[in-house]
Amino acid sequence: MKIRVFAVLVPVAMLLAGCAGEPAKPVETAPAWSPATGQLYPKGAARLIAVGDTMLGTNFPDEEYINPDIVPGADLADIIGPELLALLRGGDIVFGNMEGSLFNGDNDSEHKPCSNPARCYVFRSPEFHGEILRDMGFNMMSMANNHSADFRAAGRDATIAALGRNRIVFAGSDSPGAQVGTLVLKNRLRVGFAAFA
Repeated sequence: MKIRVFAVLVPVAMLLAGCAGEPAKPVETAPAWSPATGQLYPKGAARLIAVGDTMLGTNFPDEEYINPDIVPGADLADIIGPELLALLRGGDIVFGNMEGSLFNGDNDSEHKPCSNPARCYVFRSPEFHGEILRDMGFNMMSMANNHSADFRAAGRDATIAALGRNRIVFAGSDSPGAQVGTLVLKNRLRVGFAAFA
């Protein structure tokens, strides 16, 4: 059975326009500065950068699947390259699909059923990877995928907490407060985020 994953980024004004009885009023915003080009965007515009599955490595079933250079305070340009780092940091909305759990739990029995880890993929990354993702420029993550519950409710809750601590907006989890998210940009433009699996 295939699971289809949809991630949708919607400006809140558009979202409300479809739900309200009268048209939504546009949000008044000042021109936004583009860190990538050094120029002003048109009023109300924002730069969106979106990538697919995002995971910095898994320490399950063992540590060999994780890059030992990824530690708190690491030079991210050395890890992903200065060009990619500049691109990610140049976005206003930087989106990825959170593949796996940000979870420090060490009880391997907490993961979803998997009789043979060589043929069944279960992903668990240290919770500090949320800080690394933030420092790379990510500010929006989808949890609507087949790996968000790899470490069940404990892993999902730890992931939500790690993303929240790092001001990364998330959506797509069937957990209170995690179904949809709102990102407020520096120019006060509000971006609604909904993800479905």
